[in-house]
Amino acid sequence: MAEGKCAIWGTEAKEKDFPAKDVVWCDSPRAGGKYQVSYSVADAVRSGGEGACAKFTTWLVNQRRSGSVCPELLDTDLALEIIQGKFSSTSERIDRFFLYCESMNIRLGQAVYSYSYAAMDSAYLVGVYPSNLQESEILAWTECLDWSDFVALEAVLKKSGLLEERILSLDGFRRMEELAQKNISSKQAFVAMWFDPNSADVFREGIRPAIEIGPTGAPTGFKAVRTDHEHYSDFFMIGSIRRSRFVVADFTSFTITATDGEVRQIPRGGVYFEAGFAKGLDIPVIATCREDQKSEIHFDLKQFNTIYWKDVADLRKQLSERIFAMFVT
Repeated sequence: MAEGKCAIWGTEAKEKDFPAKDVVWCDSPRAGGKYQVSYSVADAVRSGGEGACAKFTTWLVNQRRSGSVCPELLDTDLALEIIQGKFSSTSERIDRFFLYCESMNIRLGQAVYSYSYAAMDSAYLVGVYPSNLQESEILAWTECLDWSDFVALEAVLKKSGLLEERILSLDGFRRMEELAQKNISSKQAFVAMWFDPNSADVFREGIRPAIEIGPTGAPTGFKAVRTDHEHYSDFFMIGSIRRSRFVVADFTSFTITATDGEVRQIPRGGVYFEAGFAKGLDIPVIATCREDQKSEIHFDLKQFNTIYWKDVADLRKQLSERIFAMFVT
C-alpha cells in the first residue's frame, strides 16, 4: 500500500495496484473509505463526470453500511447501471448527513467538521475564508459533487434549524438520534424466502441459527420470524417488517419439475416485495442467494452486497459473521 490517487475522484488516497488482475484497491476519504474496482469500472465512472462519481460513491457508502468493509465492483455494466440512476433527494442527503454524524459518534457541542483556511489576498479585505472541508468523507456520505455543493446543503441545514455553524442544534441531535435509534432495540429479524419443502433445511440449519446464534456459539438475542410460522395476513407481514431490526432475504429460486416434465426456476416475487418494502423503511436488508442461482436473480439486486452461498453450512457461516459484525459487535 502506498500514497496514491483515488481511482474515482483523483484525490489523495492509499492505493494498491494489481495490474495482472486489472484491479485497483483504494482507501479514499473522498469515496468514504476502502473499495476495490477494475480499471474499466473506474474509467466508466470517471468518464461520467462528477455526477457519476457522486452516485457511485453513494453506492460504496451503502455497501459499507450493509456490512461490506471493502466493497468490490468489477462489472462495468453494473457500474453503468449505478451511475445512470437518479440522484438522492435533498431529504435523503440531509438524512445521510445525520447518519454520518451518528457514525462519527458526534457529541453535544462537538463540531461535525472543520475547514481549512486561506488568507484573502485583497487590498480591501483582511481576514480568512473557508476554502474546503478537511473531513472529505462527509462529502461521500452526503452525495456532494464538490465543495460548493456541500455549502448549499450546509445552508439548508442551518436554515432548517438543524445546524448552528458546524455544531448540531438540539433539533439536529433529535433528528440524528431518531435515525440512529430506528428499531435499534428490536430483537426481531424478519426472514423473506421461498416457503417450500426444498428450502426447509436452508431456514432450519442455515438462516435461523445464523440469526439466533453468533459465530462464537453465544446467543445473539435475535429471534428469526417467518410469516408461515404465524397466523398472518398481509397486514401482519407489513407490521412484522416494520418492527424488525433487520431483514434476511434469500432470493434462491429452487428447481421444480412442472407437470409437463419441464424443469424450471421459479423466482419468488414476494421476497422482492418484502425486501423492497424494508429498504423503503431504511431497515437493513441482508440479501442471500445460492451460488449456482446467481444468474437467476434480478439485475437490480447485483448492486447490493449479496451473500452467495455454496451449501447450508456456508450460508450459516457467512450470514452469522455478517449479522455479528453489523448488529452484535
